[in-house]
Amino acid sequence: MKKIAKLLIIAMLISVFSSACGSSEPEVFDLDYSGGTGETVDLEGREVIYNLCYDSSKVLGFEDNTEFADLARTRIDEVEKNMNCNIEIVYGSPGFAELISTSFAGTFMCDILCGETNHSIDAARAGLLVGMSSLDGIIDVNDAEKWGNKNQLLGMCWEDDLYGLLPIAWPELTMLVFGYPLAVNVNIVSQLGLTDPRDYVENKAWTWAQFEECLEAWTVMEGGEVKTYGLSAYINTFQQMFIRTNGASLIEKTADGSYKYGFGSPAAMKAMEKAREIWTGDLSYTIKDAGYGPASEMLVNGEATMCLTGGSFIYGSDGIISKNVENFTVLPWPYGPDAEPGHTFSNFSGTGYCITIPVMGRDPESTAVVLDAVYEPLTGLDSFEAIKEHMSRYYFFDPRDTEVYFDMNLAMHFNFGYCGMVDQYINYITHSGTVTSYIESKEVSAENLFEEYVMPAIRGAEAVWGSYEEYNGK
Repeated sequence: MKKIAKLLIIAMLISVFSSACGSSEPEVFDLDYSGGTGETVDLEGREVIYNLCYDSSKVLGFEDNTEFADLARTRIDEVEKNMNCNIEIVYGSPGFAELISTSFAGTFMCDILCGETNHSIDAARAGLLVGMSSLDGIIDVNDAEKWGNKNQLLGMCWEDDLYGLLPIAWPELTMLVFGYPLAVNVNIVSQLGLTDPRDYVENKAWTWAQFEECLEAWTVMEGGEVKTYGLSAYINTFQQMFIRTNGASLIEKTADGSYKYGFGSPAAMKAMEKAREIWTGDLSYTIKDAGYGPASEMLVNGEATMCLTGGSFIYGSDGIISKNVENFTVLPWPYGPDAEPGHTFSNFSGTGYCITIPVMGRDPESTAVVLDAVYEPLTGLDSFEAIKEHMSRYYFFDPRDTEVYFDMNLAMHFNFGYCGMVDQYINYITHSGTVTSYIESKEVSAENLFEEYVMPAIRGAEAVWGSYEEYNGK
């Protein structure tokens, strides 16, 4: 029934658009495309309007006057030449809110729109975006090294399809937006004569117990006062991450194949108890509550040995940690007794690089051909291994750090922050009662949000891939 209603909406919009634009037939191109920027496809001078929701200081997301920006600019020129088309880039677009209003007014806005993931869902729910399954043979949604894996794309799934893509093969875009790794100033650890924390990860010994030992050992006291904290972290982000350390997930798949809200599980509750014990118990003196921006600055300034941070503070042109701390390492979160050894995860609430094709665009198939060619891997960075080698050379002290950072990025879990789901589980440390009472107080609202927002995304993923299984590290 929902699919029929959606098709009726699309038909209505196309009818309105055709009336508004006259009776001319839409452009149709005879396409024989198998991918790659070297393909010769004659689009007969067609104009493709690409609206992006970031400003013109960036070239397809890369800061201007950088190597990556130059590669992106060259790529646009190549595609225009090889396909006989003109790609008009419009920066600073108002995004999906305008797409919704212009579409229902019967006004063409653009052929491609890149903007905030969470806002794209509103357009998808309104039937205003092209489902990627209709572009099979042009866009390969199973190419996880180009467009992202099921975890990374879940935020763009809805009911019966996938409605957006991510440029996963392009460094410093989606690799910046995930949260929240732990960064450690290894120089301080070495000065204290302690074990390189990379060894704990490599030996799958990065457990809750080891984490607690390190908090204490990495805290430097002077005159009875803390000189260097073992950890600087924002409490809400700490809570959001620690709840997952025992193998729990927001999305829990049951034995019968159905799905349910997972943060009421015994594994999640055990993790919440441990997080509260660490934050408020005997080790509380080792932790400084700070926003993850200030927390990262504390690491850089030597005021904390370890910090909870965001990807953009480590990697990329603005990465203050990689720019200022020579020997730092990136750690996943410690794992609990119910998790698999080496359990790795991260999460994200949205990204500004969600690439979509509006149904009101001109000839979605030829648009998809252009889009697929534009986002081929950049020259010299044509595989994950090549990207990791580049990261190790320019940003990380040790190749093991690159592996951890990269694996956490692959294991991003969408937190459905746009519908308030995060608010159902991030205040368990400051709750006045027990963890059990906290979970019980949120049970109804969490399950309602899960049914209203999470299940449609899962159904969309199942429609595209046949199943949905979260990726939780190697």
